[in-house]
Amino acid sequence: METIGTYLVVGAIFGLVNAVLGTLIKIIAFPLYIISFGLISFVVNGALLLFVAYLSTLIGAEVFAIDGFTSEGLTIDTLGFAILAAIVISISAFIARSLLKLIGIR
Repeated sequence: METIGTYLVVGAIFGLVNAVLGTLIKIIAFPLYIISFGLISFVVNGALLLFVAYLSTLIGAEVFAIDGFTSEGLTIDTLGFAILAAIVISISAFIARSLLKLIGIR
């Protein structure tokens, strides 16, 4: 049974992975960001989401799983869904930042 604590743990894992690995990957892949005008960020964020999905299955938290992620490896559809999720997360973060600026919190 999923609890709010499980969701918080998966969220904390995503925050930690994004803070540590995300920053490192963004520094190393800087030339790709310039060449692709930043569009590579969706692929990087999608890969980070896949990694978090893998880590959450290791700790037994089945609340965050991406279909197609098996013990044999990944399928192409899986990366596509992860990139789509990264796009949705980027859009929702943009809207949240805009709303916070609008009401003067940030």
